[in-house]
Amino acid sequence: MFDHAGADHQIKVNKASTPDTASLLFQSAYSGRAEMGLAGTDGFAIKVSANGTAFTTALITDAATGTVALPEGISAPLMLRDAADPAKRASLDLTALSAGAQRSFSLPNVTTELAGLSGTQTFSGAKTFSGTFTVSTPTAGFGTATTSASYGLGSGITASGSSKSVNIGTGGAAGSTTTLTLGPNTAGATGTTTIHGTTLTLGPNLAQFDMGSASARASVLGLGGATGDATNRLSVTSAGVLLNHAGAGVETTLNKSTPADAAQISFKTGFSTRAQIGLLNSDDLALRVSADGSAFLPVLTAAAATGRVTLAQPIILQGLAAEPASAENGMLWHDTSTDRIRARTGGITHCLDGQQDIPWLTPPAGEIVLTTIGASSGSLGSVAGAAGRIDLFPFMPRTDLTVDRLFLNCSTAVAGALARILIYGSDALGRPDGLIFESADLDLATTGAKFATLSLTMQQGRSLWLGLRHAATASTSTWPASGTPDINGGTTPATTARKILRRTHAWPTPAPATWGFTSAEINATSAPAIWLRMA
Repeated sequence: MFDHAGADHQIKVNKASTPDTASLLFQSAYSGRAEMGLAGTDGFAIKVSANGTAFTTALITDAATGTVALPEGISAPLMLRDAADPAKRASLDLTALSAGAQRSFSLPNVTTELAGLSGTQTFSGAKTFSGTFTVSTPTAGFGTATTSASYGLGSGITASGSSKSVNIGTGGAAGSTTTLTLGPNTAGATGTTTIHGTTLTLGPNLAQFDMGSASARASVLGLGGATGDATNRLSVTSAGVLLNHAGAGVETTLNKSTPADAAQISFKTGFSTRAQIGLLNSDDLALRVSADGSAFLPVLTAAAATGRVTLAQPIILQGLAAEPASAENGMLWHDTSTDRIRARTGGITHCLDGQQDIPWLTPPAGEIVLTTIGASSGSLGSVAGAAGRIDLFPFMPRTDLTVDRLFLNCSTAVAGALARILIYGSDALGRPDGLIFESADLDLATTGAKFATLSLTMQQGRSLWLGLRHAATASTSTWPASGTPDINGGTTPATTARKILRRTHAWPTPAPATWGFTSAEINATSAPAIWLRMA
């Protein structure tokens, strides 16, 4: 024991110079385990050893400043206690580090608060993070001041040539829902959202862009991948555009400045106009079309003053196979079954391409129709046949006639004599054209009426050519000269009206499938008398 001699007591261990050692060595079985003192320096140090040979410095002080260094660290947890309040304490723990992990922490070059990873903490002053800043808690607030405030996110100046990305809510996985709210969403609160930059892109997975009751204004707008420009301020690339009502009707307005201007819709192919409809340089509604986008043909005009429609080009009716099921007065259609133009007025369907300017009575089924023009007078004549001769004359029904028999009258019989009745259609010039019907052989070995059966509708106003073929010289009745129309033609005026076309064609070969008119066949002989029976 080193005891005091009245008051203080001091033990001195003095060395000769700084590189020397002045220390206390603590041994176990005469083997050093700890040493403290001035070991080779003037800084106080504590060293420890597990074998008496290798020593590790546990603590060292700086003689000039008194700063303490712990080269091998402090065992965790490191507990800090408040001297005035021993119950107030904080510990630094390494439990969260994985085995063998080493971490370095650099204190900021400021006087500031330390940031905690859990719990609630309030920071004051400006804080700058140079690395990645991540908030993983399900709920976090940034900028919660209730008074006037200004917050910046990615607001630092971007140097020329550099780029910056600010991502908000971009980490959604498939099937998740991300809701991003900008600006106040409380009734009565107002605000302004400003987006700078040259391009605003809405991602490819955006299915709906809801604006509520907002009023959108844009000088140039492109939708669906389209780009608006100075000419087409609104451009849309889409398979369809829907303008839907907002509870009742819906109106699309094209407004022009003066009547001389145009308010129109243009339909284009490859951006070359093919049709225009609208108010085309007047207040009349008009439609016009173009084959090349340059020259336009007017189609129709609806006069603004009267509502009357003017068709600038011929109209083509596509055609109906039968009369409309509920035909109404004012209807007009093309009947393709008869190739006629028909109209409905006064509850009656009329044929527009035929005339009945000669009085006409259509007999009922089973009764006879004469193939004359209705102005015949006098008795029937008679003409002898000739082998292979064909006589044709024109006939135009003044109403639709559905017939089941054709008759002729043999006035002078000849043994073995035969005949056939023919019907030809007409070409655009009214001349006989394609063969419609050729009867079976009619026996003229006896006198009297002979008939051929058929089923045929002769259409009103359509010229037909009826004819008779002879195999021999039997005679048949003819219509009076005034009973059939005259046939025009010839190179000089004729003193006798021309009534038939006459040709010789070998019997019994079929009649020509197409007549092939020549003016040399025109003949003044009266037409053969042929009767029709109504079916």
